[in-house]
Amino acid sequence: MRDFLNSSAPTHFLFPIDGDFVNSRDGERVDGGVAFVASVISASDSQVKINGVLATEENGVYRAKVCVGEGSTDLYAENLTDGTTASVCVFYAPRTEEKCYRISSDDNLLFLADITKNKDRYRSIFENPYLAVYKKAHDLYGARVHLNLFYAFDRAAAAYFSDERPDFDLSMVTDQFKSEWEANSDWLKLSFHSRTEFPERPYKYA
Repeated sequence: MRDFLNSSAPTHFLFPIDGDFVNSRDGERVDGGVAFVASVISASDSQVKINGVLATEENGVYRAKVCVGEGSTDLYAENLTDGTTASVCVFYAPRTEEKCYRISSDDNLLFLADITKNKDRYRSIFENPYLAVYKKAHDLYGARVHLNLFYAFDRAAAAYFSDERPDFDLSMVTDQFKSEWEANSDWLKLSFHSRTEFPERPYKYA
């Protein structure tokens, strides 16, 4: 298994990890950014600097206060005793100070096939069990949902199911519930993901 956190490296970041978004809840806001205590694991009884700041040690964990500005910032740790180093890239955006989130899901299409198939039975798109879960999250917690869609479900994708499923694409979606889609468009978003499930990474060289 790949060591995404580089935890096997002799010197590595404990916080933040590579790709982290940081905000004032990690420390405090300062002019143009945020200040927080970064922590690094390295050999005991060493001299370690984090972005040029000499760190204090406790049980092999080195800590130093650093500041990052808006956008991306590279943090660099150096063990001056044994020469080992580590680096991570972290991000700060003022909007992350807001307590908000969005639910996003890829590879969607079959729920629309179900709604179309049951258009004479369903009184609402949320009678579809898949959409019902997102609706409950919205009703209870104000969740906003973003669903990325395939355009088509074809034989290559159908081969992965044990039951028989007909081909389907977005041109076949019923317009019977158009007004309900519009009424819920403030929190339920649909967008393009790719044409079909296969081939994988279809736009790698596009």
